[in-house]
Amino acid sequence: MKNKRKLLRFKSSGQWIKMCGLLFMWMAYNMAQAQDTLHVHNHLHVSSGETLEIQEGTVVFFHGYYHFTIEGSVQALGSAESPIVFTAADTTHLWDTHLDQGGWNGLRFVSGENDRDQAPSLFQHCVFEFSKASKEDFHHGGAISIYGERDVVIEDCLFQNNYAYLMG
Repeated sequence: MKNKRKLLRFKSSGQWIKMCGLLFMWMAYNMAQAQDTLHVHNHLHVSSGETLEIQEGTVVFFHGYYHFTIEGSVQALGSAESPIVFTAADTTHLWDTHLDQGGWNGLRFVSGENDRDQAPSLFQHCVFEFSKASKEDFHHGGAISIYGERDVVIEDCLFQNNYAYLMG
């Protein structure tokens, strides 16, 4: 019997978000000039069997060198008129891939034991900017890296000003 998938959505301001069975308040969801902004103040983990859904027009704003580790899946479905933007609050030292400072640390897809049951991840009309993988951590893939066999579809997305120590 397949596990029932949990769909994580960011809908209303100041709500507790239940993730991985625990309550976290380190992500606050606020409205800003008719756009939704997801403020990220720590690393995020999407567990196997879970799906993180990001609504069109959302700005995912990283306040530090944080990353998403994704064993489950992500549905980030922007539109041409209202893309989803992944960006950083601080770009100081972004260019220096020897330091784990500046920018944000990307989306890291990792393989798990139940990968065949995972929903595919889909990114449409997204902008990925000011991310890096430094010598101190993942090394590869500035904005997105995929370790192992994962089903990730990227369509009509823009990658700009991203850096990686190796192969990125």
